[in-house]
Amino acid sequence: MKHESLTHSKYRLNGYERLFAVVLLVCILGCNSGDSRMDTQDQSAGLDEPVLFTELSVEQTGIDFINNIFEDGKINGLNYDYLYNGGGVAVGDINNDGKVDIYFTGNMVSNKLYINLGDFKFEDITRKAGVEAKDSWCGGVSMVDINDDGYLDIYVCRSFNKDKPELRKNLLYINNGDLTFTERAAEYGLNDRAYSVQAAWFDYDRDGDLDMYLANHLIKIRLTTALRRKESQSPDEDVRDKLYQNQGNGKFIEVSKSSGIYNYGCGLGVAVGDLNNDGWPDVYVANDYMEPDFYYVNNGDGTFTDVGVAAGATDGTSISYGVTAGDYDSDGDVDLYVANSSTANQLYRNEGNSNKWLTLTLKGSNHSDGIGA
Repeated sequence: MKHESLTHSKYRLNGYERLFAVVLLVCILGCNSGDSRMDTQDQSAGLDEPVLFTELSVEQTGIDFINNIFEDGKINGLNYDYLYNGGGVAVGDINNDGKVDIYFTGNMVSNKLYINLGDFKFEDITRKAGVEAKDSWCGGVSMVDINDDGYLDIYVCRSFNKDKPELRKNLLYINNGDLTFTERAAEYGLNDRAYSVQAAWFDYDRDGDLDMYLANHLIKIRLTTALRRKESQSPDEDVRDKLYQNQGNGKFIEVSKSSGIYNYGCGLGVAVGDLNNDGWPDVYVANDYMEPDFYYVNNGDGTFTDVGVAAGATDGTSISYGVTAGDYDSDGDVDLYVANSSTANQLYRNEGNSNKWLTLTLKGSNHSDGIGA
């Protein structure tokens, strides 16, 4: 396998990479300790590159969401490794007025939904909309038209509450079409109580409706290799990833084991796309704690095969914090960008149907850990 390096400071971003940069920035800045705000007025000083973004104030936009985290003797980074993973953000036009609205999820604070009034001005309609999700630890979030009625719905992943599994059950807010939502996850069969990180929506069986891959994280993270292998033989229901098939009647059923998605990873990010150009959408999961990333190839018969290491899409040793997919070189293939902790972030260029990948490792200083994407 060929290996090249790119100088981070000179690498110009195209459309897909700009999108990733924005998502990664949101993930990195997703949580604050206490009431501190970041002062960015002088951060662009001395840079040769043109300024691509301008920060707008709360007064200008009306967006005042802050995901504050407060530690104590019980709630801290020693007791919960993912305390500072951050919340989540989803953007979409929830009222079909042609403007993009924003939904933030919080860990120790309520979620917030902002309707776009135009000209970068937003209005907080959270309480009216019924999407606060108080007293629960919310993370990854998706906007998706799950019932195909022409309005975007909201799916919220929840985690943390080890002793209160009811507060970990994921939420599905169905759009009523009048700027209000009704929580109906249990009705749809999607109120999963695992330690969820992010859901990915795709039509894996090509039957015309959206199915869901749910990436979850571990709780027992400091296990020896032997114990990890033992645990992987019968993974805990609350930590293994899940695949839910849309039945087309407002119901989802879990088909993980029969589809080959029966794993013991530690997902911190998931991306879907036709990675091998065979017409069937595949799944890539970025795993933490030395667990090899999963690259699930869709076999086209309702099953998946993990070929990550064999395809060169993961070396099996990196600690991955997030992944995004897109055609960065505009050659018609879906490429991958993986954010790592133990090594430099990596850009994998898809070389076509051979399932081989060219690894482009971003080198340089100022690499920050990013979770999610």
